[in-house]
Amino acid sequence: MNELTPLQAFHVFYRYIIADNELGDESWEVSDVLSMSNTSSNIARHSGGPTADPAVWQEWCVITEEVLQDEKLRIANTLQSDVLLTREQALIVMSCFLQKRYWNKNHDMLLKDALADINHFLSQENLESTEIWKQWLECVPAGLAFKETFDEAYIQKLFEIRCAFWDKQEAMNFSLKSYIKNLMIFTVLSKWFKRLLSKIN
Repeated sequence: MNELTPLQAFHVFYRYIIADNELGDESWEVSDVLSMSNTSSNIARHSGGPTADPAVWQEWCVITEEVLQDEKLRIANTLQSDVLLTREQALIVMSCFLQKRYWNKNHDMLLKDALADINHFLSQENLESTEIWKQWLECVPAGLAFKETFDEAYIQKLFEIRCAFWDKQEAMNFSLKSYIKNLMIFTVLSKWFKRLLSKIN
C-alpha cells in the first residue's frame, strides 16, 4: 500500500492543482476541483471510477508515485512519520483543505487565486510554521477517518450499486408507464360511460 506522510500528501495536492490549473482555463474554480474529485459513492457510482471524474483518480495516483520517489520528501526526512495516509485519505484531506480555506469563504474562488495563496506560503523558508500548514494538518483527521480503498473490489461495488440504481429506475419507469396506460383506459371508459348515461337519460 502506498502511504504518505502529511508533508508528502501536501506535495501531491500541490502538484495536482498545478497540473489542474494548467489544463483548465482562467475561469477554473476551486469548486470545480471539489466537484470533480468528489468521492461520494452516490456520485462516483455513475462515473465508472471512484471519483466523480475518473481521470482525477488516475492523475492523483500518478502524482502520488512521483512524490513517493522524491528523495527530499522521504519519510526519514519528515517530522510526521508517525502519521501515514493512503492515497485515498490524502485525496480527502485535499478536499477538506480546499473547502475550509477557500470554498467556505468564497464559493467563486478561482483556482489560480488559491494557487497564488499557496505559493505565497511555500516561498517561506519553513512551511511547517505557516498558517496554511496548520490548516492542512487540521484536515488530516478527516482523511484518516476515510477507510475505503479504491481497489478492484471497490470499483465492482460501485458497478453493482449503479446497476441496482438503474434497475430500480427502470422498474419505476415501467410502473409509471403502467399507471399512465391505466389512467388513459380509465379516462376513455369514463367518457364512454358518461355518453352512455346521457343517451339513456
